[in-house]
Amino acid sequence: MKFTALSGGIPLGAAHYLIEELEGKNIAFDCGVEILRGGNTRMPPVTDKKVDLLCVTHGHLDHVGGLAYFAKCHPETKFLGTKVTRRFAEMQLWDSFGITAKKIAEGKKVEAYFNGDDIRALMKRFKIVRRPKWFGPWPGWEIRFRPNGHINGSACVDIQTPNDFRMTFSVDTCFNGQPTIMGAKVYNDFHPYTLFIEGTYGDRTLPDRQGEEERFIGYVRDVLQRGGFALVPSFGIGGVNIALVLANAGIPTYIDGMIRTTADIINISNPWSASDRPFVFPENLQPVANEWHRQQILKGGKPCAIVTTHGMLEFGPVWSYLPHILGDNNSAVIIPGYQAEETGGYQLLRLERGQALERKNEKTGEFEKYQIYCDVEKFYLSGHASGREIADYVREVNPWEMVILHASYRSYHSLKRMIKERLPIIKVHGAFNGQELIDEWI
Repeated sequence: MKFTALSGGIPLGAAHYLIEELEGKNIAFDCGVEILRGGNTRMPPVTDKKVDLLCVTHGHLDHVGGLAYFAKCHPETKFLGTKVTRRFAEMQLWDSFGITAKKIAEGKKVEAYFNGDDIRALMKRFKIVRRPKWFGPWPGWEIRFRPNGHINGSACVDIQTPNDFRMTFSVDTCFNGQPTIMGAKVYNDFHPYTLFIEGTYGDRTLPDRQGEEERFIGYVRDVLQRGGFALVPSFGIGGVNIALVLANAGIPTYIDGMIRTTADIINISNPWSASDRPFVFPENLQPVANEWHRQQILKGGKPCAIVTTHGMLEFGPVWSYLPHILGDNNSAVIIPGYQAEETGGYQLLRLERGQALERKNEKTGEFEKYQIYCDVEKFYLSGHASGREIADYVREVNPWEMVILHASYRSYHSLKRMIKERLPIIKVHGAFNGQELIDEWI
């Protein structure tokens, strides 16, 4: 068996992974895009070899943003994922296509990797995994998608080959429950020889989720009590659970951007596993209708929380609120999770009160500066596991070998050390981008 992280291994980036020559089959996992400064995206390298199957683990843009392009390049490939993941992928792809089309119409030099016909063609080939149960994609093969707690519809993939090789592929994983989903658990009915798993926060011990949510709620209440707005830039999918944390605590909360669509998708989708938590949207959780509505919220001055995209401050409705809130001493920008280097959110966290956040105006091409007078606070409401949690999980699963991917160099080495402390004889590999791992034991 050969394994290559074409992208999104070490270091982090657009997730795209390929297993070759596994008993005559080539299997890919995810195909996302990397978000760059200014809202541009970068497509990962796509193999020109035949790919029999592509398993989609979840619906984040860095895991699904390149699927339509991959499908166009590989008409032979089957696609598998849960219903919610399929709907999230379709949402993300149409949004990306719309952004690209708008930039091209404005005369900007942007490469269009796919069009609307490519998205529709992909969706016809995307088969839904409806339950976390075993099924056979080919004679003698067994595959199972099972929940891994990251976001709604996310899954790790168990594979058993005709010659009884067993593996589990789990990228983004979370063991802590969120309002709409439960955390991942160990399945004792399957013992993989090889485990693939993320190392995003392999070098960190994250705060207790429940305690961090309580601190988050308390902080937002303080901001509202002094008459300010609490702006929470979030990713389109994870933002729903963050907004529900506040709304369930009685805080008036608005959701905007792609988070509105995500909320609708979660609301209409039937549970695919017992890990999906039943919920209702509380009355104090309200969608923002349009730009006029955004300005009315700010002009009205009634303190509230606003959870909106884009989570890294690169584009989207967040910029309808940000200039006002940055200049307001009573308000706060609350960053709830990961920020990629060189993004607006990454920059904001490193600036101090009185300094200026810079942003390139897409229409004029000039950089604009926004003075920071509001509070800026970081929280860890992450859908990822900490290094300690992953190392403990690996100890319970006890595979013969494992591959760490979706990690920085630092987090990879830290996680490897923690795993070896728990399981001294285990083989631990790093999935360095573009480097082929050949497993002769298999």
